[in-house]
Amino acid sequence: MSEWREKFDEFRRNLEYFSHNPPGPVPLRKFTALLFKHAVVLMAVVPLLLVIMGIGLCASRSAPEPETQTPREEAAAVPPAKNPEAPPPLVRLDGETVPDSPRPATPSIPTEPHLAFPYKPVKSRDHSVAGRSRYEWRVISEAATAEERAHTVMKVALDLQKNTDAQAVMVALEPSPELAGKGFELATAVFAPDGKGWTGKEQGKNWIVDATGETLDRKSVKAASTWYDVHKKFTNRKGVTDENKLNLYVAKKHRISVADLKRRMEELGRQTQTKIHYRVEEIKPARPPEEED
Repeated sequence: MSEWREKFDEFRRNLEYFSHNPPGPVPLRKFTALLFKHAVVLMAVVPLLLVIMGIGLCASRSAPEPETQTPREEAAAVPPAKNPEAPPPLVRLDGETVPDSPRPATPSIPTEPHLAFPYKPVKSRDHSVAGRSRYEWRVISEAATAEERAHTVMKVALDLQKNTDAQAVMVALEPSPELAGKGFELATAVFAPDGKGWTGKEQGKNWIVDATGETLDRKSVKAASTWYDVHKKFTNRKGVTDENKLNLYVAKKHRISVADLKRRMEELGRQTQTKIHYRVEEIKPARPPEEED
C-alpha cells in the first residue's frame, strides 16, 4: 500500500510542476512519459474509488425508514372496549352461535301471542337426550313484521309443547321449505316451561325469542331455494360439489348472472342474521275490584 502511495504522490508533484512551468517540446515528451509511467496507478485508483462510492450509495438506500402510523391507523390498532352490559350471543336452533350483529334495544312481548299468523310445519326433529325431552319444528308463514314473526314462533312453540309434552321445544320460521335448516331463519323461539332452557342446565330461561323485520326479495328466495333443492345433483359420491356448474344452472333458470346470484344469497344471509331479541313477559291477571263496604 505504501508503494502505491509513493507513486501517487510523485505523480501529484509532477502535475503541480507542469501547472506552474508550461512545458516546451522537450519537456512535453517527458510529461508524456511520466503520464504513461503512472497510468497503472490511475487505472487502479479510479475504479477503486468508484466501487467505494457505489457501496456507500447502496447502503444509504437500503437503510430501513422508521415506521410511522397515521392517527387513523393508531386508533384502529387499539381494540374497542367490550361493553359489560352487552347481551350474550344468540344460539340458533341447531345449537350454533349466531355471529354478533347490531340489534336494537330489547323490546318486551307478552306470553299470549295474539299477533300470530297461521303456519305450516315443513320439517321436524327429535333432539331428546337422556333426562330431557326436546323437539324441533320448522314452519313457514305469511307473517311479515318482526313482531308478527315473533308471535307466530311463540304460538308454534306453545302448540308443539302442548302436543308433545316436551321439556323444551325449538321453533324456526323459514322463508321457504327448501331453505329450512340452511341458516336463513326469519324468527326463532326456544320454550322451556321449567325455565331450564334448551340444555336443562340454565335458570330462568323459559323463553328465547328472536325475529327479523327484513322484507326478503321473492326472486332471491326462489333462487336460493332452487340452489339448495338441486344441490345434490351437482355433488359427486365423495361429497364434492361442482359449484361452478351449480351456480350456472341456477342463474340460467332464474335469468340472472352468476354474480347476481351470489350477491342475492349473501344479502339473504345478512338480512336473516340481523334479528331483534325479545324479552318475554308473563301477563298477570288483573285483580278484581275490591267491594266497598
